[in-house]
Amino acid sequence: MWTRSFLFLFAAAFADGGSPASAMVDSLLQKHSPALVQAVELVQSMVGMDTISVQVGKFLPKSIGSNVPARELTLVDSSIGMVDAVAAALGLGFPARRSKLDVVLANTVSQIASAGVDIVQLRASRRAMLRRASRCVSELNGELQRLVPDFGKPIAGHVNFALVEVLVRALGWRHSSLMRDLLFGFEPIGCIRDTGCLRPVSEPVPPLFSRESNANSFDEAVSHLSKKARRADSEAVQDQWVVWDKSLSECEKGFCVGPLSRRQVEALFADSEFGPRCIPAFGVWQKGSLRRIDDACRSEHNLLTQMRETIVCVSADLPADIAVEFYKYLPSSCKLRVGTDDIASAYRVLLSASPQYNVAAVWQPRAEDGSGGHVSYFALRGFNFGLKSAPAHLATLMRPFMDFARKVLLVACDQFYDDVVVVDPEFGRVSAQRSLDFMFRLLGFPFAPRKHERLRSANAFLGVVSDFATAAAGFVILRVKEKRRRKLIVELREILASGKLSPGHAARIRGKLYFTTASAFFGIGRPALQAFTARQYAKSKSSALNDSLSASIGFFIDLLESLPAHKIPLKDVDERPLYVWSDAMWDLVSTADGSTVVAIDEETGEDFYVADAAIAFVVFDPSDDTWHTCTARIDRAVLRLMVQGKKSYIGQLEALAAAAVLSSMPADRLYGRRAMFWIDNLAAKYGLQKAYSKVDDSGRIINAFKVRQARLQLSIHFEYVPSHQNLADLPSRGRHDEMRRVIEEATGAAPVADGPGQNLFDYDFVLPKFESWGSPLERTSTKRKMRSGSRGRKRSKAPQEATV
Repeated sequence: MWTRSFLFLFAAAFADGGSPASAMVDSLLQKHSPALVQAVELVQSMVGMDTISVQVGKFLPKSIGSNVPARELTLVDSSIGMVDAVAAALGLGFPARRSKLDVVLANTVSQIASAGVDIVQLRASRRAMLRRASRCVSELNGELQRLVPDFGKPIAGHVNFALVEVLVRALGWRHSSLMRDLLFGFEPIGCIRDTGCLRPVSEPVPPLFSRESNANSFDEAVSHLSKKARRADSEAVQDQWVVWDKSLSECEKGFCVGPLSRRQVEALFADSEFGPRCIPAFGVWQKGSLRRIDDACRSEHNLLTQMRETIVCVSADLPADIAVEFYKYLPSSCKLRVGTDDIASAYRVLLSASPQYNVAAVWQPRAEDGSGGHVSYFALRGFNFGLKSAPAHLATLMRPFMDFARKVLLVACDQFYDDVVVVDPEFGRVSAQRSLDFMFRLLGFPFAPRKHERLRSANAFLGVVSDFATAAAGFVILRVKEKRRRKLIVELREILASGKLSPGHAARIRGKLYFTTASAFFGIGRPALQAFTARQYAKSKSSALNDSLSASIGFFIDLLESLPAHKIPLKDVDERPLYVWSDAMWDLVSTADGSTVVAIDEETGEDFYVADAAIAFVVFDPSDDTWHTCTARIDRAVLRLMVQGKKSYIGQLEALAAAAVLSSMPADRLYGRRAMFWIDNLAAKYGLQKAYSKVDDSGRIINAFKVRQARLQLSIHFEYVPSHQNLADLPSRGRHDEMRRVIEEATGAAPVADGPGQNLFDYDFVLPKFESWGSPLERTSTKRKMRSGSRGRKRSKAPQEATV
């Protein structure tokens, strides 16, 4: 079985067009050209050219963007004065929601809605025609299957290569060599070529490896695994047995060959130019079971890999976005359902073009009979969990499959790695998931039956439940999956109790927390993930918790215990939003000769720059034509809550001014509303918009803002406004009379602060709680006092604590 001939086929797979393997494929495609053309025309006839022409555009690298400065990308002409700018802003409605769906998925939703109850029969007829197309090229497929290298046949010998080629040609998929990649495998390391269907990235050329460095990988794996085994306690030994047993079971399933000695591995891959290279394995607990992961960082496989493209992941609120698109065409009385599926052993069934580099080193624990107590090897036919190239190669398979399912079978679906989510109207019955399962089985990549979640009105995707039961009321609900929530709380408490968090564990828990909280709930908690990111990429091998990690873990425990459900409206409403302007002032105090003044903090003993600091906001509520304002001096007590030693805190104060709107105004005026925030500081604007800042104090202020926003269910659109147009720039500098004059000229009515017809209200500043990650989650009963009348800078009061 372990013949050397298969290596030549592997080596030829990625060579130039004149290679023997490529020439044989070309010959077969030419030989069966009539059948291939017939099958392509059959697919195109049932799909239609209008659908085929709808294509997802190429991703642009992150470095490529608009050359227009952000300051010019405003909804109001930046050249006009403040009066005209305020008038123009008040004439704007809340921007229409931009669909997050790509053009193909949106088009599929439209077709499903148009078909109505006929979608069941339409999908059935298309399944039948797809089966006919497969039969047309069955002879071609049989001959292609015989080209699969012997070593790879157990995982790739059943793939419907001919049908993949038919669908690629019929739908114009840009990765035209997909069939050949599936046939001969994907490269695990080295320079991974661009397929044209993922997001481009720029990475340095990887270092060269040699036969000597590959041989050293075995010595290093043995040394590493042996040390771990010597230090293992009884629980760790039990985990080693689980990893070992799982490796043996994968051999039974045909995913790999083993257990092998090092000599057997070298004999198996004796004809490879640089010899084999191995990756040490370890176990990770996921979803209640131990999963074997191969440490491609330690073995330097990932260092030796250059990616030219990377995956783009969907978020947990994708089903809700699909629902919003459906209800553009369907009445809210029409019920939607959501379901999920998962490819069985996705990475393992993805054929490797160079299996000599996919060797896993696994510790075999010592048994009672004295056997074991050493490292054994398993030669994988597919990909290791841990290779940085594996997710991109899987996406290279999954992206076209999603395109095929949408266009050919009219299924509204998308994927996250190997997880596939489907949203379908109730009148579709079970035809959406049935069609999806049919296509994946026909192509040779069946779903795992035990991971199937049938279509329901509420189902979880990435740990977040999308609940469509409330659609008739005009919204859908996102909430954390209860089982996931409890498990995360337990896991976080165990980390605190142990006082340890390894880089690998930090990466896993960070991903879980991001999708469970930040991705679907206004970005809440995203800044607090910084500590996990720092540990994930830390150069130090220490696993001990530091203060930053402990604080972040405590925050997420409290957050998960009280995270509110998120209501997503299905339709844009005509109601005008709140219009909010916020601003901050930071003027350093200078001496007569122009030098800045530095003082000593009597409480901390630290030096600090003396500055005149203030924040302000102005809000117009069109529901009752009232104006609301707040101005506050920022003293040393507030600045002590921020990172010390800075010469300027303008970015932090600009974010604090926006956060003060949510903490200082009455909750009943804000709850469930929409608001347009105008901010004249780009760092604060984008930080609040992205719900993230890598700067610690800015991150905590933004986090406090997002926690409050989630509790208020407040939808916000952030806009940049030049300072000369920012209405809040006037009260932040004590120019209240001028603020009222601008309002009068912009609206034609003077704001009244006292007496009959009063429509201008002044609020005491309530300091948002941001002194720690957990502080915004604390609940207090501080009352907000609303005041009326003029207010100058001399009337500032000591800040109060926020109510959250």
